Amino acid sequence: MRDFILEKTAFCHASEKPGFLSPLNRDWSPCVLATVTENPEKTAPKDAKDPQLPFCGDLDICIKADGTWYYQGSPIGRLALVKLFASVLHRKENGDYWLITPVEQVRIQVEDAPFTAVEVDVQPAPKGKGREFQIVRFRTNLDAFIELGPKNRLIVRQDAFNKGPNPYIIVREKLEARLLRSVFYHLVNYGEEQTASPSQHSPGQAFFGVWSHGIFHPLGELEEEV
Repeated sequence: MRDFILEKTAFCHASEKPGFLSPLNRDWSPCVLATVTENPEKTAPKDAKDPQLPFCGDLDICIKADGTWYYQGSPIGRLALVKLFASVLHRKENGDYWLITPVEQVRIQVEDAPFTAVEVDVQPAPKGKGREFQIVRFRTNLDAFIELGPKNRLIVRQDAFNKGPNPYIIVREKLEARLLRSVFYHLVNYGEEQTASPSQHSPGQAFFGVWSHGIFHPLGELEEEV
């Protein structure tokens, strides 16, 4: 295990730009590096969520609202390193964010959502099927592709300050990506009106939203005409 950790540490140092101060140089627990994989979006093994894992304290990492990862107040400049950390990122029931490996866990801070959706693409429904079978696909700031569907739902929350919509898509488990405003406006171009069933909302309530993988994803309620 020690040799494996040292190998991954060397990999991250080698990937840094010349003169760039790697956040691994100080105050870092190297065991987190042991979970690097070929697929950066792969989650840590299920047994890594064992509550008996050692709590190694709070790590001075903060993911800003724009999706940029900071360590000790400085942005982490290497995408490969951010993907490495993101591959072991988890959110617990109380809302805290953790980097969890099979041997330890450390807590970090997230201002809003840990990821951002930076692009959206809509693939038309197959020939002979209705629009509801189109596929809405997002690309995140870490180059992961997420299709809007049963497991990756769209969530729209009201902004506490400007009262406008804040849209998110579930990336995995409790982790979300916030749609950039430009992405949200692009998505609206594919929206349509749909009346919700009484079992879901108020009888006859109209919503504006988009279809993807046979599921209607509301973007917001439509006000009744007076």
